[in-house]
Amino acid sequence: MTAFLLGMLGALVAAQLLLLGVLIGRRRRPAPPPEPAKPTLLQEQEAFRTLMHYSPEIAYGDSPGEEE
Repeated sequence: MTAFLLGMLGALVAAQLLLLGVLIGRRRRPAPPPEPAKPTLLQEQEAFRTLMHYSPEIAYGDSPGEEE
């Protein structure tokens, strides 16, 4: 009976140590970075207009048929 009680006591101590480790770990975790601000409707429209005029000439700086 004594062995059983000591075993239960050991299990409780082990569970408390595990819980203590979890609590300390949660407190020491760095805060998550803040979410970036969502773009406004005006910014989204401006980005769309900019992409509508995008072309290979803009991307690569030359016209598609040119040879060097």
